[in-house]
Amino acid sequence: MEEKSESTQQSIGLFILAGIHMVVLIGLQLSGALSDMMVSAIAWFVGMMVATWCVLKAVIPLLSSTER
Repeated sequence: MEEKSESTQQSIGLFILAGIHMVVLIGLQLSGALSDMMVSAIAWFVGMMVATWCVLKAVIPLLSSTER
């Protein structure tokens, strides 16, 4: 039981990390810190890759641990 709650906490932490990452990306874009088009494209590509990785790493264990 303790292991299940620990993995759930890790999944929640990864969701929060992905959300913070997206807020930072949007904030950088709106503040004009990513003014160059190439820098903006690279930042968004890498940022979306990291956010997707965090969400997938959080969701896959939750889906595999659900009891039918």
